[in-house]
Amino acid sequence: MIRLLLVIDHLGGGGAQEIVFQLCKRLHRDSIETTVLSFRSEGLYLQKLQELGVRVHVLLPERNVFLIALLFFRLFKFIRRQDFDVVHTFLPGGLLLTAPITRLRDIPIVHSVLSIRNQPPGWYFPLMQIYQSIVSAYIVIQEQELKDQHVSPGRIKIAEVLMDFEKAYAVHGSRKSYREDPGPQGFIVLSAARLHLDKGHDFAIRAWPNVLARHPTARLWIAGSGRQETRLRALVQELDLQNSVELLGYQDHLEQAFSMSDLFLRTSLNEGVKLVTLLAMAAGMAIIAFRTIVPKDYITHDYTGWTVPVDERSLADAIILLLDSPDLRKKLGSQAHTSMESYYDAERIVHYHERLYQAVYMRQSTDLLPSMRDQVWPVYNPFVESQS
Repeated sequence: MIRLLLVIDHLGGGGAQEIVFQLCKRLHRDSIETTVLSFRSEGLYLQKLQELGVRVHVLLPERNVFLIALLFFRLFKFIRRQDFDVVHTFLPGGLLLTAPITRLRDIPIVHSVLSIRNQPPGWYFPLMQIYQSIVSAYIVIQEQELKDQHVSPGRIKIAEVLMDFEKAYAVHGSRKSYREDPGPQGFIVLSAARLHLDKGHDFAIRAWPNVLARHPTARLWIAGSGRQETRLRALVQELDLQNSVELLGYQDHLEQAFSMSDLFLRTSLNEGVKLVTLLAMAAGMAIIAFRTIVPKDYITHDYTGWTVPVDERSLADAIILLLDSPDLRKKLGSQAHTSMESYYDAERIVHYHERLYQAVYMRQSTDLLPSMRDQVWPVYNPFVESQS
């Protein structure tokens, strides 16, 4: 029995939190005993994990001006009192504070990398180069950025993110058509992401007057919560879009929104894989995405989505094009769904994580364990941009 500790900065809504939840749900409990440690108490996933019967420990339920020092002290104290065999960290803070402690306690550690190098904080990727003598494996969705940081290739393990797509697949199965005439209720365009500057919601809002000039009844739904909500609401009011742009707040279950929407927007400016985009693809949504410098993404232009330059005019033109073209929406949505359904295998991802935990627990060199891609991607992968 491997006693596994999953360490994460917080349990609010997000991709890392969903992966932690899915690992706790899917790892075989007869061979792995899982504990989750969160630095802060707030977050929707705290209750979800507790409902699974997972032991969750919160280090800092209260606010404190001595945050870093207190976190480190409590984290060290917690790990010292327990008897964990493997530690798996998520997000920059989890790696920063936990790796030195695991080194002191002689516990093997792995870390999941879900962001890209130009996302804040700026110290995160250089830190991974410094910590590579401590961290047994970095689990990534693409390897080049860590190689650019001179991280040893043997430390880098490519594995897909762990998600549950069944409800999203069901949305595609129940979708009767890609509407040509939406009727008086109008087309619905959906965007779902935290209300943060990096998510590019401003572009969608500023593009909306141009969309309305072509489709006066079209509506923009923005699902998410965050510190930018007041500013975005002010922008909506400034552009007199109160009747056509709606901020929905955080949505734990997006399937209903997918089923009612005609398009999905991925306007992120600095982001690696975006899990809600994968959900939209599984649901058969036609997706418009900014053509950013992200080195690995799942949107292949005119195959699994439609990519545009980062500006509001190009975004508006693409929205109008796809709303005017139900056949193109159907093609993009159907191919995105088929690609996800034929390629993605959650059990294979779980099995890979279990093999990785076993290898580091046994103190085997992770150089001997191939990346998941090396094992399961020998056939054509429609998501790899170089093949499109």
